[in-house]
Amino acid sequence: QAIVHMQRAVALDPSFSVAWSALHMVCANGAFSSPAHAEEWRRKGTDALEQARALTPDAPHVLLEMGIRAARSGHWLEANDLFEQLTASYARYGMANQAWGPRGVFLLSVGRVREAIDALERARAQEPLAPAFAGFLSEAELAAGHLTRARAEIVRGLELEGYRAWLLRMSFVIALTKDDRAEIERQLATMADDIPGVPLSRRLSQFLEAPAAVEAEIRKLAAEATDSEKAALALWAAHYHQPDLSLELLA
Repeated sequence: QAIVHMQRAVALDPSFSVAWSALHMVCANGAFSSPAHAEEWRRKGTDALEQARALTPDAPHVLLEMGIRAARSGHWLEANDLFEQLTASYARYGMANQAWGPRGVFLLSVGRVREAIDALERARAQEPLAPAFAGFLSEAELAAGHLTRARAEIVRGLELEGYRAWLLRMSFVIALTKDDRAEIERQLATMADDIPGVPLSRRLSQFLEAPAAVEAEIRKLAAEATDSEKAALALWAAHYHQPDLSLELLA
């Protein structure tokens, strides 16, 4: 539905750079949640971003989408350069505080966790009602080993509107990290089966009392798993002390 609205916006005004950039965003994000449309939407998103770039190459909304695309492609040096340009662009338009969120997410992506927490806390202070910052900040706190702080941020995020499935998944990861079997089961009970990886997690939770056969089961499930499901299986492989298998699934 969002793609339709953005296409209508650019049809009404082909010079509307913000709408072209937004069309890229919804197409790129939609490709993750709808594999059947992934190839078509990624192509459409790429074309839309090129249109936005041709219209306003130095605008924050263009640099942000270009930075996200570079990071998702693993082009880290290019992404770093784009996010630095983004910071300067935000400042040029009197929006310097808007740079903290994108910068924090990028820093988290490259494992600079302490710096990411600082940037994301600043972003949260600017946009306390944005649930995305609760998700990214909880991920950063978890990566730093601050489980209590990560959990508190998840609770805060769940009181806002949006990203509920992501936040619930983070609560589940905390339960796995703590190896709290009762909490693992409780968290799984709060998650719907349409969240990627949840049905597989329910299946693998049955091995908590008898983990000897879990590697074979994970490999069996991975043979037909989607990318999102493989990410979920990687969590379980790590939980069951199979780091090589976990890395293999992530790769």
